[in-house]
Amino acid sequence: MNPDSYWEQVHAFLNWLRGARSLSKHTVDAYGQDLKHLGRILEEEGRVLDPNSWTLDDLEKFTLQQREEGYELSTVVRRLACIRSFCRYGIREGWMQSHWADHLNSPKLWNKLPDVLSELEVKDLISACKNGKTPKRDLAIVEMLYGSGLRVSELVELRLSQFRHEDRLMLIKGKGNKERYVPVGDHAYESLMSYVKNERPQLLKKGDEARSEIWLGWRGSPLSRQSIYLILKHLGKLAHLQKRVYPHLLRHSYATHLLENGADLRVIQELLGHSDISTTERYTSVNTKDLKQRFQQLHPRG
Repeated sequence: MNPDSYWEQVHAFLNWLRGARSLSKHTVDAYGQDLKHLGRILEEEGRVLDPNSWTLDDLEKFTLQQREEGYELSTVVRRLACIRSFCRYGIREGWMQSHWADHLNSPKLWNKLPDVLSELEVKDLISACKNGKTPKRDLAIVEMLYGSGLRVSELVELRLSQFRHEDRLMLIKGKGNKERYVPVGDHAYESLMSYVKNERPQLLKKGDEARSEIWLGWRGSPLSRQSIYLILKHLGKLAHLQKRVYPHLLRHSYATHLLENGADLRVIQELLGHSDISTTERYTSVNTKDLKQRFQQLHPRG
């Protein structure tokens, strides 16, 4: 299979997911990005873009590389599921000969506690925003992610019409179109309004004044999820943080800091939009780990 054939098969696979499988646009887009990511890595290593030439060692190496690069475990699991689905599709269509992908094991989803930033690291990240080309926009992005615990998909789809300005609440449509009201902190709200009034008009193209998207890039086009990732990665470097900074890291930090300061777990569940309390309970493990570290540091026989 030549490179053109690989990308043609990827395109056909995504169309099949949309049509025969009726998967959501978000899921299909995510699978498309996963296969592009895999193809790019293989090309950089000089490998042939032919699934029939891939081995279990190749994919296990890919998995390990993803973890070393700091990708969330849930992202790695989804990418492996995508590869298996793509290979099964290839067998169904007749251009793949073996079913070895089913032997590719996914790592257990919750065998790793979520990373979080300390409150001091959050302050350093916020301070770094002033050093960028769009300081008000970047500050508003960080404040909204950390101050409201939004998913990156919820952030990029945010519109001013979702805000109840009088009581600082915003209506968020999360996974499965589940709606929830999320409070907006003073810092987040002030940063957002400052960006909207003072910096966003400079990013708008002439004639685009009616555009509803809040987050814009230099060319006036709406920011994508990937753009937000790159902005945060850059800000993390400006802040000299040792951790890789990404949207869900700020969401994790939001939940953990709420818990550490006495918030009820059910309240955090509602704020994050988790349908299952067990998902939110991961943060109690983070907090327990922190308590153990403090005990060992402070107790004479810790």
